Amino acid sequence: MTQPPLVADTGSPHGALEGQIMAAVESYRDARYAETGEVAAWMPRNVSADAAILKDAGKIRARARDLVRNDPFAKNAVRMNRDAVSGSGLKLALKIDWRTLGLQSIEAAADWQDHVTREWEAFAESVEFQADARRQRTFSQLFSLTDQTDYVDGESISIVEMKPGVGLYQTCINPVDVDRLSNPTGAVGSDRMRGGIERDLYGEPLAYHIRDGHPADWALSAASMTHSRVPRMTNWGRPIVLHTFDHTRPEMTRGVSEFSSAIISMRMLQDYNDTELQSATARAAYAAVIKTELDWSSAMAVLGAQVTRSGGATGTNPLMGMVTAHLSNAADYYRDRGITWRGTKIPHLMPNESLEVIRSESANANFGEFEKAFLRRFAAGLGVEAHELSKNYADVNYSAARAALLSVWRTYRARRTRLITQFAMPFFGAWLEEAFAVGTVVMPKGVAAEFLAVKPYLVRGTFYAWGKPMIDPEKERSAQQLGLTMGTDTLEDVCADDGSSWRDKLEQRAYERTYMMSLGLDPDGPMGPDMPGAPVVPGAAAGETDDDDEA
Repeated sequence: MTQPPLVADTGSPHGALEGQIMAAVESYRDARYAETGEVAAWMPRNVSADAAILKDAGKIRARARDLVRNDPFAKNAVRMNRDAVSGSGLKLALKIDWRTLGLQSIEAAADWQDHVTREWEAFAESVEFQADARRQRTFSQLFSLTDQTDYVDGESISIVEMKPGVGLYQTCINPVDVDRLSNPTGAVGSDRMRGGIERDLYGEPLAYHIRDGHPADWALSAASMTHSRVPRMTNWGRPIVLHTFDHTRPEMTRGVSEFSSAIISMRMLQDYNDTELQSATARAAYAAVIKTELDWSSAMAVLGAQVTRSGGATGTNPLMGMVTAHLSNAADYYRDRGITWRGTKIPHLMPNESLEVIRSESANANFGEFEKAFLRRFAAGLGVEAHELSKNYADVNYSAARAALLSVWRTYRARRTRLITQFAMPFFGAWLEEAFAVGTVVMPKGVAAEFLAVKPYLVRGTFYAWGKPMIDPEKERSAQQLGLTMGTDTLEDVCADDGSSWRDKLEQRAYERTYMMSLGLDPDGPMGPDMPGAPVVPGAAAGETDDDDEA
């Protein structure tokens, strides 16, 4: 039996196809614009990425920065991201393509990589701050600044300058406030010019139009009114402008703050929190009031209110002087005649007065739960955990903490990888080009080629920083040891989790073995609790464990 068509055939040769399309549309009926109901007024427009971002980009950045300055949760989110992504500093892990370069072994590549790495570290982390055009920060600190700017503003701009004066190299980084990137003279954007970025037919950035000063400094410097055209790179491929942002849509020209989805809600929570605090402070400020039997109209009169005289004239109540004297005498009376009982002062009231104690009502009992629920939403939008954001670990056990850590760590690692690709490695490539020109670095033995010809095979690798934190170090170390034994992990993998260099670790271990033997100690002997002079671990003898934390 033939299956009937999904819709009536109107004679069109595509009748059956139309039926299939209608069936597919019906499967998304919950997302359609309803004529009535909760989403009747929810009718967002489909616009380009630039149309959605560029119009309000400045306002979003300003609000995000204000949140970070004044909201402790937002500030902690930035601090968490900075500590996880950049940590205590970056270490270069160079991995050249030695096979394509024609080297005979990985050992030959390793010697060259080790030399370049040491030369790079001497430059990048020098106390003269050679990597910074302002001579104020190391390369690791510049990377941390780039990460923070990218996180809060949604993007970062840095210019690779050639500035003589410090050390052997002129290559350095000049960070630029993203507010300075704009169309010249406030011109309306076009297909070839958007958000201060000049593009080609395919959308590739060709040049960046950067104000010579911050636009808000117009009263301080005329430079804020002029622009400079800065090419993205030289005609031979050396980077000049390093522009970082997360491409969340295919045709984005500029980035948007990580806080964009929660700015309004976060500000409302901040206001709500401040209101609750003010309310609690007001309740705690007043313990009691003294009440009098004087009626309202009489009270207003004796306090100096305007009174109407015969004929319509107005004037001050003549009893004001008497009332003032009365209040002064009352104050002295209360102060002088107060008595105490078991250390507590008891006032002696004036005639026709009574003391009424103010009952301090507790703060909103639901505020804490409301705040926790909101922070979970806020944390989800930022890719972090709510207990880390609030620094509240009361309801977190080992299993939940470990699962959260693994999830968040993937987010941080992906972010670090993006910034390394967009910022760190391009700058390293610019420095390496100059290192060849200066002569501090030469081609690996056996490679007869110019730098530009083999640059893609030399500028390869990554940077590593602090690794994944450990909830239970004993279990984590056991897993690492198992990975090494099975061959699924390497020393580089294990040391990268600690944010250290496996070469430095091996060199230090070799030195320690030699030193121990010079002292007459057996380097292969016991290094644990049985070693003479080793510290005593509390609870170790009793066999105490942390397994109860996993419940």
